[in-house]
Amino acid sequence: MLRGPGPDPDPRGRPDPTPKRPKLYRGLEAEALRPIPETGARRGRYGARVLSEALQGWKDLEAEGGHEPLSHRWLRRLKHLIATISILITFGFVALTLMVVSRTSVLDASLHLEPCPEGWMYSRKICFFFSDVAKPWGACDADCSSHDASLAVIPNEETLNFILSRIDTQTYWIGLRKRGDVLSWVNGESYTGTLLGVEASGECAFIQSPTISLSRCGLPRNWICTKEPYKS
Repeated sequence: MLRGPGPDPDPRGRPDPTPKRPKLYRGLEAEALRPIPETGARRGRYGARVLSEALQGWKDLEAEGGHEPLSHRWLRRLKHLIATISILITFGFVALTLMVVSRTSVLDASLHLEPCPEGWMYSRKICFFFSDVAKPWGACDADCSSHDASLAVIPNEETLNFILSRIDTQTYWIGLRKRGDVLSWVNGESYTGTLLGVEASGECAFIQSPTISLSRCGLPRNWICTKEPYKS
C-alpha cells in the first residue's frame, strides 16, 4: 500500500509517539526554514534576521508558558488555591473576632443598664441598700464596706425624704458617728445639724422616722448603705 510522506507508524499499531508541536511552534519552524534568497551578502543577513526572530518567538512563547509541563501548571494552580484559602481563613477569623468583641460589648452594656446592684434602690444618683437583719453599728459599717459602699450618708433633704419614705417604725443605723463632741459622717464631712435634730445620747446615729438619734454602738439594728451608681 502506498504511504504518503511522514514517519512510518509503529509496527505494532500504536500511534506515533513523537509529540506534535503546537501550531505556533510549527509556524515558527516554517518561518525559520523558509528559503533564503540567493543574493550574496544579503542572504547571510536575511538568514540571521529570520533566525533571530524565530528564537525570539520561542522565548516569548516560553515566557507565556507555551510549553510549560502539565505538572508545573498544576503546581502553580495549587499554590494559587492555597493562597486563596489562606486569605479566606484570615478574613473569616477577623470577622469572627469582631463578632465576639461586639457581643461582649453589648453584654457589658446590658450589665450596666441598671445603675445599682441587684437588691439596691436608685434615687438621685445614689444607690441605697436597706437591710432586713440587725447588727451592731461596727458590723454594719463593715458589711457596707464589703460592697464598696458605706453606711448611709445623707447629703441633702431630697436624700433624707427618700429614706423616710421607705421606713416606718423600724430603726436603721446610718453613717453618722460622734467622736468627742464632734458629729461627722463616715466620709469625713461634719454634720451641720440642718437635716434633723439629734436626740438622745450615745455615739452612733440611727434614723427612725422622722428623727435622727444617737445610741450605744453595740446595739443591734438594721442599717442602710449608700454608694455611687455604675458609671455609664
